Amino acid sequence: MRAFAMGIIVPLTASARSDRGPGRAGTVLPASPARGGGCAQVHLKNVLLTLSGAVLGQPECYIRYEKDLIADDGSIANESTRKFLAGYVDRFVAFVTALAKR
Repeated sequence: MRAFAMGIIVPLTASARSDRGPGRAGTVLPASPARGGGCAQVHLKNVLLTLSGAVLGQPECYIRYEKDLIADDGSIANESTRKFLAGYVDRFVAFVTALAKR
């Protein structure tokens, strides 16, 4: 766990110690100005699989964070990125729904 920042370690540790952590669905969406986000995503997914057992595998999402990606009002400024993220969220909702039916 030393490879992660405190902002990630604290919730992961709390989830691992909680009776509500196991069985929860999760996903990882890195936003990085460089390629490091992809490596961190793989590492974090492996940790989440160990702690919760249900992590969305496909589609994968790698967001290259650039200056104008997010508008002043907090919306996604790039139309193709906005459409991709909407589809990603739809896929995650379907994943969670499928898990809930188990």
